[in-house]
Amino acid sequence: MSAWWEDELEELEALREEEEGFLDPLLRLVCRCRGVEEAEIEALVRAGADYETIVERTGATKGCGGCRNVIRNMVRAAS
Repeated sequence: MSAWWEDELEELEALREEEEGFLDPLLRLVCRCRGVEEAEIEALVRAGADYETIVERTGATKGCGGCRNVIRNMVRAAS
């Protein structure tokens, strides 16, 4: 393999690692509209919060509403 190709592969690998580091937090967002992370909802669930309390405290579901079922399932799974 030529040296320039090895350099290209190294650069691509570095970009991939950088992208993974950037995207990982996004994958942990339950509510992208309000930026509510999975860990925040899990902490509230562990503290005994119900669905309505989680919505009130975090603002989740107040945007597009696409996270409603995810949050409901998280609460349901904990009970």
